[in-house]
Amino acid sequence: MVLVHGGPGASACPYEAIGDRLARRVPVVFYDQRGCGRSGKPAQADTYTFARLVRDLDELRVALGLESFVLWGVSFGAVLAAEYVVTYPRRVSRLILQAPPIVGPLHPGAIALQPAAIDALATPVTRAALRARLDGVEDPVQRVWLAHAVLAEDVVTRRRLALRNPDGGADSDGKDEPDFGFNETMARALLATMRTDLIDDLADLDTATLVMAGLWDGNVGVDSARDLVVRLRNASLHLFHRSAHSPHDEEPDEYLAAIEAFLVNG
Repeated sequence: MVLVHGGPGASACPYEAIGDRLARRVPVVFYDQRGCGRSGKPAQADTYTFARLVRDLDELRVALGLESFVLWGVSFGAVLAAEYVVTYPRRVSRLILQAPPIVGPLHPGAIALQPAAIDALATPVTRAALRARLDGVEDPVQRVWLAHAVLAEDVVTRRRLALRNPDGGADSDGKDEPDFGFNETMARALLATMRTDLIDDLADLDTATLVMAGLWDGNVGVDSARDLVVRLRNASLHLFHRSAHSPHDEEPDEYLAAIEAFLVNG
């Protein structure tokens, strides 16, 4: 089982604690995508493409000596995992998609809707700053970038987006996570090239898929997860009622049980 982390531009580190618990049942492999976390940055920034990241992931599969594997994609990582299975459907035995921002051509896009989600949960000062900064800006990627620039100075709102209970979110192993920083170059390149027809390609497959979402997720929302399950041929939805974007932190026992049941029963 391979964890495909989110961002884009973050690292696998936030999921390693829950992965250690999951590894008692199934081997779990973590890797940081190119230019992220503990991976070196490529010499050429134009290699930050979905096609190259899919090839990187397949090279990892080959290095592990696997004919196929379970992919566990989280947030943006769910998009990359979906791109991989569409490219190499026979190499993925099962697919887990947590908080997947995968939407169809008629949807405005989970990423494009992020400023509205931030506004809903923001402190009054941040809400005022958001509305001022985004006034008159129509390009969806630019709106997201400006919104996150405002959000960078507001720890309270950032925690509200990640956790349903921002004052009681758990670090499941009690350890401080290393700060690897954030790869802004990668994020800008990939956010601008997420394709809206991915859901159509994914719907052509019959790969057993578990879609997981927190009811209070302000980053991606619930509707895209629900609609994805409706479209896919062989998918189920697990909704976490006391979680936001990070059910692996807020409801770790239920999170583990859902994955373990899926791996056993499909």
